[in-house]
Amino acid sequence: MNMVRLLLLGVFLLATPSWASGEDDPQFKNIRNTSKLDLIEVRTWVDRGGMENVLVEAESRSRFDKKVRYRVSWYSANGEPFKTIMSRWQNRTLPPKGSLEISSVAPHARAVAYKVEIEDL
Repeated sequence: MNMVRLLLLGVFLLATPSWASGEDDPQFKNIRNTSKLDLIEVRTWVDRGGMENVLVEAESRSRFDKKVRYRVSWYSANGEPFKTIMSRWQNRTLPPKGSLEISSVAPHARAVAYKVEIEDL
C-alpha cells in the first residue's frame, strides 16, 4: 500500500516537503507528503470557545480517480490520545485533480496536539 502521512503534532511537524513551492513558507514547513496529493494549506486556530481547530487542504495531481483514507487524532499534554469519530480511518475517492479538505475541532480543552494522516489506497 502506497502511503502518505501528514504528521502534524501541534507546532512540532516532522519533515520538509520536497514539492513545496516556497520551502521557507512556514505554512508548509515540516510536512511529509509522498503521494500524488499536493498540500495546499494547513491552518490552526483557536475558536471562541477556546477549542483548537485544524484544517488541511490537499489536491490530487492524478489524472485518474484517487482513493485515499484519512484520520485526525488529538492528544493530551502527556501524549494520551482522545478517542473520537475522526480518529477512525475514513475513506474517500477524489476525482481527477480533485481536492480533499480535512477539518477537525479538538474534542476537549485538554487536547494540545494533533496528528493528521492521509494514506493512498
